[in-house]
Amino acid sequence: MRKKIGFGILFILLAVVAYSKVTVPAAITANFSKVHPQAQSIKWEGNKHEYEVHFKEGGQDYSISYSLAGSIMETEHSIDFTDLPAAVQTVASKKGKAKEVAEITSASGAKYYEVQIGSKDYFFDANGSEKNVK
Repeated sequence: MRKKIGFGILFILLAVVAYSKVTVPAAITANFSKVHPQAQSIKWEGNKHEYEVHFKEGGQDYSISYSLAGSIMETEHSIDFTDLPAAVQTVASKKGKAKEVAEITSASGAKYYEVQIGSKDYFFDANGSEKNVK
């Protein structure tokens, strides 16, 4: 039964990849489906530097960036404004009302936060210091 579900997920994942016209290496898609078997609304993007997958899991929006070699470069998931560290909430509130908020974890394990205010994205570390990323 588990193998059938796993093959079903892999088949759906491969179908999504084929439909989106992005050729993602099978090793990356297989690793993704193994780590995120409950993922839904999966959309792959790619360019000459990385592959990125956007999906929903557990009611949250996620994205994962993979290097061309298949290692995870960054993971991002949506969070509520109230889940931000207090220092980030304070600094971001002074800039305006947040539209979207995400927690980002780099390959090294460093965490930072993205807050969209108006049409601009701001990036902060846990202490509320603005970072120049991406």
